[in-house]
Amino acid sequence: MNPFQPDQHIDGGCCRTAYPGRRAATARIGALAALVFFLSPGAGAQSLSNRGKDFWVGYGHHQYMEPGQNNSQDMVLYLSAEQPATVTVTVKGRAATEVKTYSIPANSTISTTVMPKANANDARLYDVPPAFGGNGGEGKFNLSIHIESDVPIVAYAHIYASVSSGATLLLPADAWGKAYTSINSEQIDAAGPAFSWMYVVAKEDSTVVEITPSVVTRMGRPAGQPFTVTLNKGEIYQVLGQSDALGNGSQLTGSRVRSVANGAGAIHPVAVFSGSSRTRGEALCGTSSGRDNDIQQAFPAHAWGTRYLTAPFSAASGSTLQPTIFQTSVYKVIARWPNTSVRRNGVLLVPQTNGWYLFSSNQPELIEADGPIMVGQFMSGGAACNGGSVGDPEMLYLTALDQGVSSARFFRNNRAAITANYVTVIVPAGGLSSLQVDGSSTMNHVYDHPRLPGYKIAIKGWPAAQASVRVTCDSSFTALTYGLGSAESYAYNVGVLVQNLDAQAGIQPQGGGLNTGSPVQAGVPFRFAVRSPHRLS
Repeated sequence: MNPFQPDQHIDGGCCRTAYPGRRAATARIGALAALVFFLSPGAGAQSLSNRGKDFWVGYGHHQYMEPGQNNSQDMVLYLSAEQPATVTVTVKGRAATEVKTYSIPANSTISTTVMPKANANDARLYDVPPAFGGNGGEGKFNLSIHIESDVPIVAYAHIYASVSSGATLLLPADAWGKAYTSINSEQIDAAGPAFSWMYVVAKEDSTVVEITPSVVTRMGRPAGQPFTVTLNKGEIYQVLGQSDALGNGSQLTGSRVRSVANGAGAIHPVAVFSGSSRTRGEALCGTSSGRDNDIQQAFPAHAWGTRYLTAPFSAASGSTLQPTIFQTSVYKVIARWPNTSVRRNGVLLVPQTNGWYLFSSNQPELIEADGPIMVGQFMSGGAACNGGSVGDPEMLYLTALDQGVSSARFFRNNRAAITANYVTVIVPAGGLSSLQVDGSSTMNHVYDHPRLPGYKIAIKGWPAAQASVRVTCDSSFTALTYGLGSAESYAYNVGVLVQNLDAQAGIQPQGGGLNTGSPVQAGVPFRFAVRSPHRLS
């Protein structure tokens, strides 16, 4: 028996549902019922997703912050609401705090003003290079961007400049976790100083984190040796991989972050972001690519799944959409536990020497594992592996099949010379008829997912513009949105549930599946069961 067999069950024994007034049968049933309550996702918690009222993000490192550059990068937030929202954005700068309030009409998305990048309000996670007596952007910063709303919203962050652009979906603070692993772009030929990076954000005082970089860092921290940092609310610790003057360096993929107990015994959740100051992208997809920065908020390890469906990015020629021409993506897969078996379309993958998995494809893929995994998808540049499409390197993290959403709103835009916008949706075939984008079921291209019968891929595209987009369906879907331009791109996950998949407990009626939320009909035999994708001991 595989020790990581998905959907393992701890069997609590068979029982029969009690009629009103009937006493509990045994103490064992009572104890198991308590176990079911405390492990059930609905026990004292709401279903968490990327919608929320409280978000944090940092102004991560960008090549244009470095000496000899012009600090021309800008950072904005996109805020989306389904009901009228009042949102306060508090930017903690080096010597001052900037507070701005935004009113968002119902069913719309707005863009904020640019985040401050100079003088007292400067929020950039940057310091002068070590050769000049600074930390080069590696270390602790009392700088942050805090987003607070009076109603649930969806938030995104976008850092862009001339021939450089990257964006990410943000997760609300109540969806954060206590363990993360970074997935980053390959750090190649940025034509100037640039670094693979990640940073940790705290939302509570006395937050202690253990960071284990996978490579030597800019400030000389050794690979594989953990160190601890104490952060207070709104503080950020950023790590940069070692790199040379032209941006050839080590990627931080595989670096780990976990919260540990502070002096009072408390273990506080944190957020982790990963990215690159600027890079040419994945060598597996050729080296004749353009260059881009990237940024993604990492998913907490407790929300990783065991099954992912992928879809390739479509191409474009300027603003002319080419939805049936597929770019080649590079995929990186990180396993939460050692000795996890990962399969691509049923074929066992062999891990890299660094322990993670790597492959490229211009076709839809099915990625499965017998333990929790996180998957990153990487776009190449305009001249590498993508059928001649406009675009540039970009990365995003994929949603596991059991963490899909049934509605999402996002912002498409034309900043930084973007000329084409897309959303690609993976949806059960039975839900395709109800799938709508901005109230319309008309798509540019729909086709069967070749690796998992019963799933469809739907593609909708537009000539680039700044507009709010809403996707709805009566079934859960996964989706990614992206923009393409000459030497430009952005991409991010449209929406994700952040359910704790570490364990699910419930009542299993005879002949039925695990029931975690609904009553069982009186008189029907049942058993208590705990299902987990992890090794159970």
